[in-house]
Amino acid sequence: MNKNMAIISASQLQSCQRMLFMSPLALGDFLYLKTFLIALKAQNPHITLDIWLDDNRCTDTSWRLSRSAILQQWIASDSSFNISYGCTKSASDHQAQIQQAKANDYDIIICHSASKSARYSQIAREIAPKAFIVSSITKQPYNGLFNRLIFRHSDHVIALDTSELDKNHHITDRFYAVFNKICNVTLDKSQFMPTLDIPNQMDSVSKKWLLNKFNNQDRQGKLYFLNHLSTNTKKDWHLSQLFELITLLAKVSTDGRFIINVTKENFDETVQKVNEFTSQTSFKSSYSQ
Repeated sequence: MNKNMAIISASQLQSCQRMLFMSPLALGDFLYLKTFLIALKAQNPHITLDIWLDDNRCTDTSWRLSRSAILQQWIASDSSFNISYGCTKSASDHQAQIQQAKANDYDIIICHSASKSARYSQIAREIAPKAFIVSSITKQPYNGLFNRLIFRHSDHVIALDTSELDKNHHITDRFYAVFNKICNVTLDKSQFMPTLDIPNQMDSVSKKWLLNKFNNQDRQGKLYFLNHLSTNTKKDWHLSQLFELITLLAKVSTDGRFIINVTKENFDETVQKVNEFTSQTSFKSSYSQ
C-alpha cells in the first residue's frame, strides 16, 4: 500500500508525538496483535505508544482483573510500549483512568473492537478532544448506513473486508491488513507469527508444579492446556464437551496430561464435574487454586 493511501497519512504519523491504541484485549488477542504494534513503533520510533485494554465492564471479578494484570506485565516488559491502562473495577475508577489518559494529550487514537467499538470511539474523544481517531470494526452495524451517527466521535471508520484475504487466512493476516490500511505497517508474512519470551524463573516454577501435579509415572506424555472459557460466557464450552475432547485426545495420546483452565468463580463446580468424569474413567485428577 502506498503511504498516501493509508488512513493515517505519513505526515500525520511524522508529526504525532503520542498515540493510544484502544482494544478490549484478551491474552490471545494481545499475543497476536503485539507483532504489528511493535512494527508500528519500529517504523515510527519518535511516537510514544500507549495501550488501553480496559474492557469497560467495571467489575471486580478475579479472572478479569488477573488477566488485565498479566497483560500489563507483558506490555511493561516490552520497550516498544509506554503506559498501559488496565481493567478498572468500578465506574469511579474507570472515570479516573479516563482523566489520567486525558492528561497525556494524544495526537492519534486507534480503536480496535467488535461489540464495544462505538463506546471506545466515545471514550477516545473524551480522552483527546483534538486527536485524529480511527475506529477499526469487524462488522458495520446496519451495513454502515448509520456509521456517521454511531461513530460520530471518530474521524474515520474502517471495516475489514475479509473477502480480500485468502479463504483459509489466519487471524494474523487480519491484523496485518488492519494495521497496513490504517497506518501503512509493512511486514513480510514470515514475520506475522508472534513470539513469547518466558522468564527462566517462571519456567523453573512451572516444571516443579508439573512434577508435583503429574507424579504418576504412567502419565508423563504430551501436555494439553485446555481453556473452555471465553470473555463472553455465551461462547464457553460446556464441561461435557470438554470431557469429550479429553476422551478423544486420550485415544491418540495414551500417556497425555491435561490441564483445565478454571476461574475462581467456577472452581467448585468444575472440581465436582471432574470428579464425576474421572470416577468413570482411568484418569486421575488433582486441583490447584
